[in-house]
Amino acid sequence: MRLVGKPNSIVTEQTIIEYVTDDIKKDSMSNFSKLFDSRDTVPLPLIMLFFTHLTDLVNMGMDIHNDQSPSSSLSWDSEHFHSIIIGIILRGDLESIDYIFQLGLKHNKNYRINDIKNQLDDCDAPTLSHLLDKGYISLDDYEITYTLTSLINSAFREGRLEIIKLIHSRCTTPSQLSKYLPSSSAIYEASHNNNHKILSYLFEGVDDPMGPPSVFKRAYSKRNTTTLLKAVRHHSIVEYGNLKIIDMCNRLLID
Repeated sequence: MRLVGKPNSIVTEQTIIEYVTDDIKKDSMSNFSKLFDSRDTVPLPLIMLFFTHLTDLVNMGMDIHNDQSPSSSLSWDSEHFHSIIIGIILRGDLESIDYIFQLGLKHNKNYRINDIKNQLDDCDAPTLSHLLDKGYISLDDYEITYTLTSLINSAFREGRLEIIKLIHSRCTTPSQLSKYLPSSSAIYEASHNNNHKILSYLFEGVDDPMGPPSVFKRAYSKRNTTTLLKAVRHHSIVEYGNLKIIDMCNRLLID
């Protein structure tokens, strides 16, 4: 299937369709998921070709929880299917994301991708926003909390403020926001990496009297911010010398 649509390739969609057998279908999900092991583009027409002709899932009008549901190797809950959808998500292919989820919802009206563990660490902000807007993932789903918390920590380490603000902006209550605060180690790593803007957002909020307060205050967090600020300042003074971070810590500790 890698050759379909490639320049000078004689392999066409019709070629694939003609050679499909039941034996080929048995391992199709496993084999197709390997296409996503690399960063190569897997276009939507190829994805549609696969699910339409190399699986029976598109034409099966049944819920995956029905006794007649497909075998585990072909089900929407299989490891191989999750590899495919994670590959699509990390490529930021919104059309393909919608296609896959619509198929999943066809088989199970409550379909979600909860079992993705910490595999969204490299997800970009537009794709994450799309997943949340469409309801494909939800901040209220217990299973997704660990995954998004892992993403928050990764974003703190790497300075991806847009990811952090996006998740926090979707939190509607202090208790929900408190679930998506970074770990202490992620905060220290942000200091190590001189991510002043990240730390300012966390401890100071918006530098505007009319703007929102710090994230800790909005979450009614019980964490000892004084201890955190002292630790951040220590890292900055002893190891990295970021003057903006040191000034921020001094100012907040005095206040």
